[in-house]
Amino acid sequence: MIVVEVVVACVIAWFAGDAYRSRASGWLALGGRFTSTRRVEGAVFRGRSAVLGTRWLAARYLNSLTVVVGEGALAISRPFPLRFGHPSLVIPWTAIAACQPVRFWGFPYVELRFRDIDRPWRFPGDVGRAIHDAWRAHRAGSVHRASAPRE
Repeated sequence: MIVVEVVVACVIAWFAGDAYRSRASGWLALGGRFTSTRRVEGAVFRGRSAVLGTRWLAARYLNSLTVVVGEGALAISRPFPLRFGHPSLVIPWTAIAACQPVRFWGFPYVELRFRDIDRPWRFPGDVGRAIHDAWRAHRAGSVHRASAPRE
C-alpha cells in the first residue's frame, strides 16, 4: 500500500511542479494570448532547450521543446507527457518586442522580450540564431526562411 501512496504523491508533485513552472516562466500568460492549433510551416527544431523567466526565477526546459521558426510566427510546444499547463503556442513576430543576443550566467543565448509580458525567454545555439535571423528579417520587411538543423 505504501508504494501506491508514494507513486501517487510523486505524480501529484510532478503535475504541481509543472503547473508552477508554467506560471513562473510566463508560458501560462502567453498561452492565454497565443494558444493555437494552427500549424506553422518553417524550420523545425526538436528536443531543444530554453531558459524562461527572470534571472532569479528562471525555469529551464532542457531538451524538451519543439520550436518551429516560420515566416509569420514562432511555434513552441512540449511533447504530450510534459504538456500539462503548457499549451502549444503560436506567437506572431509582431508580439515580440525585442530579440537580441545576450549572455545569461556566462552562456550565449538569444533573448526574446514580449509585448505586455515581463518575463524574457532565452534560446541557445542554432535555434536561437534561427529565431534572431527570422525576427530581424520580419522587422526589415523581408521574407526569411530559416534552415532546419542537420540531423
